[in-house]
Amino acid sequence: MQFKSKLLVSSIILGALIGSSSATAKPLKNGKFGVGLSTSGAFGSFGLSAKKELTNEISAEAILGFLGTYTNFGAKGIYKFQKDAQYDLYGYGSLSYWSYDYGSRFYYDGRSYGKTTGIGFGAGAGIEYDVAKDITVNGELGFNAVNWDYGYSGMGVFNLGIAAHYWF
Repeated sequence: MQFKSKLLVSSIILGALIGSSSATAKPLKNGKFGVGLSTSGAFGSFGLSAKKELTNEISAEAILGFLGTYTNFGAKGIYKFQKDAQYDLYGYGSLSYWSYDYGSRFYYDGRSYGKTTGIGFGAGAGIEYDVAKDITVNGELGFNAVNWDYGYSGMGVFNLGIAAHYWF
């Protein structure tokens, strides 16, 4: 599925969730711990996510994206700008370690690059919507940049991210 198709499908799902009136009252998550699944559409990284609410406005998230095209291990700091009965609007900043395995393919210069790694950072905004007492879904739009090995100057892309968490 191409990126535009993934973006369209993701937007429809997120819109349906936000427009749904079946959600219950907002859970009190302050100090709680959430685990779930997360995706980063632009780099094709899918995997596990763990969130911890540190204060009423600030949360931390660890991301282990190991199921997609790229591998991503990172952390995200989240600041909630607006809290509502069923959703939160937030901004975030992230720092990640990325890797990509080219395999044994040869490129135009005759070399096989194998595996490349890089340090990435990102920033963006999102919405966290309560779909049940202890379940939330997130939709994010941001910008990510990675400074890859092999002398690449870096790569920056706009990113659509989607996640779901269960809160303990």
